Amino acid sequence: MKRLFSIFIILFICRGIGAEWLQDSIINDRNARCRTGYNVARGIAADGNNIYAVWTEGWYNIFLRAKLGGNWTNSEKISVGSPGGIYGISAYPAIAVRNGEVYVVWEDYRTRDFEIFYRKFSGGWGSPIPLSGDPAESRVPVITVTDGGKIFLIWQDERTGTYEIYSKIYSNGTWGATEKLSSNTLYAGFPTVTHYGETVYAVWEEIENNGYELYTSTYSGG
Repeated sequence: MKRLFSIFIILFICRGIGAEWLQDSIINDRNARCRTGYNVARGIAADGNNIYAVWTEGWYNIFLRAKLGGNWTNSEKISVGSPGGIYGISAYPAIAVRNGEVYVVWEDYRTRDFEIFYRKFSGGWGSPIPLSGDPAESRVPVITVTDGGKIFLIWQDERTGTYEIYSKIYSNGTWGATEKLSSNTLYAGFPTVTHYGETVYAVWEEIENNGYELYTSTYSGG
């Protein structure tokens, strides 16, 4: 019995060490007509009975409003520091919440190229910070936070000369390195993401066989 218990502990530890994204794979029937499109559902999230919504308003600024304890708060500008308008576009926001903490990401043109910005609420709003960190266009981010508190950011990025899907993970107080999820040389874009426990699932569209196909990758291992 003691030996079996020791083996279980070793397997559990190894599973955590080996956490990674699995190889991407196609999920539709290759009919060249499948697309993810822009998923507006990522603009709303719930935390218990509280509801949070984010959107783009006016001259391209990001706003948030929450329903807390049955009452809606006033809308609040999230994309602070961005001038808005054609030279400061903030658009395509996504939101995740966990235990009263709120995580918002969006694409932002304040640096004269689209980059992914992130802002967190934990008793108060932190400053917006750029996360994509490259001179290429980084667009349409999505975000989820696991039950254990890991934050997963997914977006499309053309740093290789064509749009592909990238991921960044926040764990133990720091953001990890950027990791490419797709393996398409033509185009991959419009990702969406969800989680169950500590397992994370991403889906996106790719151009293949003269049409669009759907691909997915799973992050597992805790």
